[in-house]
Amino acid sequence: MPPRPLTQARVNDLKSRKSVRNLRDGTLKGFGVRILPPGRKRFFVHSQKDGRRRRRPSR
Repeated sequence: MPPRPLTQARVNDLKSRKSVRNLRDGTLKGFGVRILPPGRKRFFVHSQKDGRRRRRPSR
């Protein structure tokens, strides 16, 4: 299956579950959305600098 991009319609259709889940964008490396159990959605960006991983949540 080819990677699917995160579109606004796809993010709106995501449902929450009992545990936290992360869904990554198929075209933009490091970008994704975290769906929390109460249904809240937070976007994040993972990156690397000097071999150390970083995660930047949106505000």
